[in-house]
Amino acid sequence: CKNLTEMILPESVTRIETQVFLGCTTLKSVTIPDSLVEMGSAVFGNAPALTDVRISPDHPVYEMIGSLLVDKQNMEIVSALPGTPSVCEIPEGIRSIGPMAFQVCAGLWKVTVPEGVTRIGWNAFSNCVCLHEITLPASLEEIGDRAFEDCAEDLLIKAPAGSRAEQYARENGYRFEALPADGAD
Repeated sequence: CKNLTEMILPESVTRIETQVFLGCTTLKSVTIPDSLVEMGSAVFGNAPALTDVRISPDHPVYEMIGSLLVDKQNMEIVSALPGTPSVCEIPEGIRSIGPMAFQVCAGLWKVTVPEGVTRIGWNAFSNCVCLHEITLPASLEEIGDRAFEDCAEDLLIKAPAGSRAEQYARENGYRFEALPADGAD
């Protein structure tokens, strides 16, 4: 779909599959109907021109929080738009980061994940080639396979000492820095 610039999904659409707009390099705008109740992972993966996702504030399942598409029932980030700021603070209240949610966010440099997030899905930040630093909370219980695959070679994981994030960093050869006991930088 190299020439697709706008997609208005009709009200009859209830589900869209994983990576449905993957590689739609000229896609600028998507309108999501209220009928859409199920969405696969990385729906907007590698769609660098996408800047406008239109969704009703009354949508029963999804909402946009800045550049993040969020499943508001599960408080899970489903997908990040390419325009996600290079320094990204995940909003308070988010409980999980879905599979492939930030995949190929090439400009992402630093991420702070708040306390309360318990899961990061597989390939969540894969191919974020500029991601140099991520701060993870003590609440994190699960980090999926290849969550940080093909990020910057010097990726630094900051988290509380003894946390699941520290264990993950050590097991996977990432640099690690323990946060002070109060969680402050």
